[in-house]
Amino acid sequence: MRKKKKVILLGFPNPIRMKNKRYVLEKLYDRAQTNPFVNGKTFEEYTEFLCTQIKDFGGRDVSPGDTDEIYDALKSMGWIKVVSAVLIAVISAHTAIS
Repeated sequence: MRKKKKVILLGFPNPIRMKNKRYVLEKLYDRAQTNPFVNGKTFEEYTEFLCTQIKDFGGRDVSPGDTDEIYDALKSMGWIKVVSAVLIAVISAHTAIS
């Protein structure tokens, strides 16, 4: 039986389901559309923006066309965190109670 995993994105309250790395970046792109630095950009332009942020804050060069590499860099910087769905349920229940 395969565990379901969810991804928590820094700055966004609701986790998303982990299907694949590109899917996570696409969801991050969808949620970032309210950001004035990203609003109106295509997904490709957004990945270039992410690569710039990774280089500026993480000191690591990544290719804008390699979504797996971008995802891995964001995860290593702590901007993306993968957790199990069970943990999310426990955190969500605790937040609803408090």
